[in-house]
Amino acid sequence: MKRFFEGSSWLLAIHVAALIIFSLYRLIEFVALHSLITHPGTSVWGAFLRGVWFDNVIGCYILVVPLAVVLITAIFGWSHRWLRRGVTIWFAVFYAVAFMPSAANTPYFAYFFKNINSSIFGWFGYAATTAGMVFEEKSYWLYIALYLRLTALFVWFLFRSERFYARR
Repeated sequence: MKRFFEGSSWLLAIHVAALIIFSLYRLIEFVALHSLITHPGTSVWGAFLRGVWFDNVIGCYILVVPLAVVLITAIFGWSHRWLRRGVTIWFAVFYAVAFMPSAANTPYFAYFFKNINSSIFGWFGYAATTAGMVFEEKSYWLYIALYLRLTALFVWFLFRSERFYARR
């Protein structure tokens, strides 16, 4: 039973940390694009709450497989280092991918005045041109650096939490 609660608390800590990173991206977008708010009576807190709700859905999709694996192995009293390392790598890869649209949404919204949606998949046929446009625009470097730093911070947290829960 102890492994069950430890595994659950470890996964909950990762999930909350990811929601904090997503919220930081939303806060940065709000600060950077505050002048583009067209309705003065718009509820900012309501928008942030809906954002957390949306990010929670994405986080739950990422969490479902590790949750099943960790809890099933905890029921049988089985926990190995390679299992925890695999779960940590799972989260690092999938959250790194999930953070990309959040980081890219601020400059994308500033340019197109709409959020990133499935229309960006049409740009994949022009990958070299798109990459050239992104990396040549110096104002985007801030958001690229922000993405790299926040993702590195999150991955660092993942490996620290793995070691912390492994010692327990």
